[in-house]
Amino acid sequence: MTKEPHSEHRTKSESNQTAAELAAMGKKQMEEFAKVQTEILDQVRAVNQQWMERLQNQANLASQVAAQLATAHSIPDAMSIYREWTSQQLEMMANDGKHLLDDTQKLIGAGARLLSNGWMSNWTGVSS
Repeated sequence: MTKEPHSEHRTKSESNQTAAELAAMGKKQMEEFAKVQTEILDQVRAVNQQWMERLQNQANLASQVAAQLATAHSIPDAMSIYREWTSQQLEMMANDGKHLLDDTQKLIGAGARLLSNGWMSNWTGVSS
């Protein structure tokens, strides 16, 4: 049985339209992927900067404590210096924990956007 030229032409036209739609969808997904990747990279840079600042603050605090201990005139003075240092360390640790939680939530949110946009499902063969 032979196909009519008109129906064959329409099938090619539909195929071209489908290919164009797939190309547009692929382009949109790549743009979204690049956008989220850039966002994640920016977040990682910011987190890295915060941790570098934290390390610098730790070094400054240790230097201050060493200088104060060098000038301590008694054991009670040294104990007071250590007590203050411990208090500052605990405060810094609490802030570090908060920053770690916030940073992790931001990164997980960006990763979830990748998944929710169907990026991973299209590559693994699973439909979203």
